[in-house]
Amino acid sequence: MISRFGATVILILIVLTACTRFKEPNAIWEFKTGYPVTATPVVSEEHVYIGSDKFYCLDRRTGRVVWQFGTHSTVSSTAAIIDGCVYFQCGGLYCLDAATGKLRWELWQEDWSDNSPAVADGFVYAVINKKVYCLNAKDGKEIWKVELRDNISAPIVAEGSVYLWGDGELFSLNARSGDILWKMNIEIQPLPIVAQGRVFITDKNKALCIDAKNGNILWSNDFNYSYPARLAVSRGRVFVRADVLYCFNSASGKLEWKSDLGKRLTGIALVSDSYLFVRSNDSRVNCLNQATGTRLWDVQAPAGRWTIADGNIFVSSTDYKIYCLKTPEK
Repeated sequence: MISRFGATVILILIVLTACTRFKEPNAIWEFKTGYPVTATPVVSEEHVYIGSDKFYCLDRRTGRVVWQFGTHSTVSSTAAIIDGCVYFQCGGLYCLDAATGKLRWELWQEDWSDNSPAVADGFVYAVINKKVYCLNAKDGKEIWKVELRDNISAPIVAEGSVYLWGDGELFSLNARSGDILWKMNIEIQPLPIVAQGRVFITDKNKALCIDAKNGNILWSNDFNYSYPARLAVSRGRVFVRADVLYCFNSASGKLEWKSDLGKRLTGIALVSDSYLFVRSNDSRVNCLNQATGTRLWDVQAPAGRWTIADGNIFVSSTDYKIYCLKTPEK
């Protein structure tokens, strides 16, 4: 016979075991918010910036709240942090002091927007409905605005140009004037990466290298995939996450290697130092050697948007949490 006390102890042990079982085994820390987290964590110096039910600044090492900022709704915009300021959109465009969370300025228009802004060279670029805005980063004063079309993607700014996609067209705008430099038909929304005067994108089953000045295609290479692929660029190589991983020479487009991990790959690919990181559908982050495509290790990670910083993996998840995960090697 088991006494009532003994039964209670067993029940407690079962509950504790269940809690341990579902805890992320590689977590250095985890922080619970009040809403599913869909933005990408941004790590800057000693802090992690992320939006959810509020906008949070967390200590990078402990996950403790440094400050929090209340908004009119939940935050799905990924923040941009530069020169001591945090920029994000949640209906309007906010600029906060990165150290204290104090509001510096905000911009509200008639339309609500959750797009992620971009910041470069003292200017903030934001998309609100059909319009692209360029604002002074210090005070939010409008420099220029351009109306393009519905469903414009978040801006990507690099090397003096602003890249946006909408309804089957990729646009390149002059970052100082807003003038359209060129546009081209791209069926599936790309995530352009710009390096050394070239724009790298994927369109259906093709990897494209485009001249950033005029939009001319410098090289194109096919891969076997029918869904949106994602790419990363590092050290003269273009890495395409498709059905398998492809590595092309960034100058010539020549295939250098192809790596099949034996499982379906998902999401974006990230690069750090000489490593390439990619998610797979078995809830693992896989680390590969950039030069050879050889898998070095993998680690369990919850589903969600993620980034790599200081040898750790930071993940935002729809289970209301942000995780900092350790890796086998930094």
